[in-house]
Amino acid sequence: MASLGPFRGSMPGGERVALRPSVTRVVQTVAKAYGVMGASVRAGQRESRGEVRQVAKFVVSLLCDWTLQATAEYFGLSSYGGVSWACAQVRRKQAAEKFFRGTLERIEKQILQQQT
Repeated sequence: MASLGPFRGSMPGGERVALRPSVTRVVQTVAKAYGVMGASVRAGQRESRGEVRQVAKFVVSLLCDWTLQATAEYFGLSSYGGVSWACAQVRRKQAAEKFFRGTLERIEKQILQQQT
């Protein structure tokens, strides 16, 4: 999932990249990959949704180019620290587990295919 990096930041000359996936589309795609409803990912229903929410926060912060604070507000968190922690957990697991890396790559591919 190394290809997520280029989506961060701006284009040469200070112009922002115009085509970014919507946050709703990202959350729905992540939810579908995990077999859960998108609303439950955003609402923060605990049960077994921890990893799904972490992945959604991670992908939103990268592909949508949202700040950690904006991402936190969208997911109903009072502080951006929860998003930062979630992103760190996803990066750690991504480095350690091949199957998880594949899951992230499939999610990224689905989101980017929806853009075209």
